[in-house]
Amino acid sequence: MTITEAWCRTYTRLLPTEEAECRQREIASHVHEALEHGVSRSRLMREAGLGMPADLLWSAAVRRRAGLPALWLIPLIDASVGAIVGGALILLTLLWASLPTGEESGWPARALAYGALALASSGHAVAIVTWLRR
Repeated sequence: MTITEAWCRTYTRLLPTEEAECRQREIASHVHEALEHGVSRSRLMREAGLGMPADLLWSAAVRRRAGLPALWLIPLIDASVGAIVGGALILLTLLWASLPTGEESGWPARALAYGALALASSGHAVAIVTWLRR
């Protein structure tokens, strides 16, 4: 499983089953075709990172159509959103860490990557503590 497919499973996790499975098959097909045509895994990872906002908007539209609560309400409903946000931030960390850096541009990219990693870790920690309290 590629990072792109893992991200797809993450943002479709809280969607209706048939919508989630359809999207996951679509992404798996895209990844398979891209790899067969010589697209590198790092390029697929960058594309996944750049496509995150569109993926989240798509999933919000699906949730609205299905009559489900908006994602921003989920922290009030389910603490596992910390794990989802943490996973997204880890993917962003990998994306920022893979950006080419020079002497001058290396520091901001790495600072953003480390900041995202810290946020991801705290999101996972909150999810784990909440789960343990149940």
